Amino acid sequence: MKYKITFTLILLTIISGTLFSQTKKVTLYDTNCKAVCEEFYVLKADKTIKDGPYKKTIYEDNCITGIYKNGEKIGIWKYYDNTDKVEVEINYENGDVRYKTRDSLSKEIIYLETSLKPLGDRPLINISSSKIMVKYFSSLIKYPREIEQKGISGTVIISMNINPFGEIVGYNVFSSVEKTLDDEAIRVLKLTPLVFLPKYENGVAVDATFKMSLTYKLPD
Repeated sequence: MKYKITFTLILLTIISGTLFSQTKKVTLYDTNCKAVCEEFYVLKADKTIKDGPYKKTIYEDNCITGIYKNGEKIGIWKYYDNTDKVEVEINYENGDVRYKTRDSLSKEIIYLETSLKPLGDRPLINISSSKIMVKYFSSLIKYPREIEQKGISGTVIISMNINPFGEIVGYNVFSSVEKTLDDEAIRVLKLTPLVFLPKYENGVAVDATFKMSLTYKLPD
């Protein structure tokens, strides 16, 4: 039994070593928000293809974790909120999706389950990681000095058009404060890596809108 266990461990070590000898680790820091880091593996034979563990972090705190195989997402992917809790979990093996939302009646946070390609209806699901979004907003947004001196503040709401592939195809000001602040909000959103699972109606992916608010507050 001792020899069998030893042989098994050696075999696993050889397999693991062979796997990582075929890939190369890549570490990328976002030029727009240097606190955000991506770590993943690519095939040495084709460095455009991800293959192996993936994670996106802020100061080493996990925001997104998952696994690639030959450029495709496999296994379970997790997306974390500001409290380090999983807000979206996607199982690429069976297509199950579990996501956090707010109950329309009780207003409490609840978790619902759906699938990547549902047969019925499904709302638009943001899989950008709210932890990452908050970091980008706080790092990138600028309060124009001339607007601040005029004492102008408030919350800008931007409506984004999302196509059936989950891609952003347009930005519109839903609620304005002042044009300079409206334009700044759109600039920041365009630099933020927002990713969505598309909305479904009767089993078909459809266009949708997603609203984001950015607040400008005058210093005390």
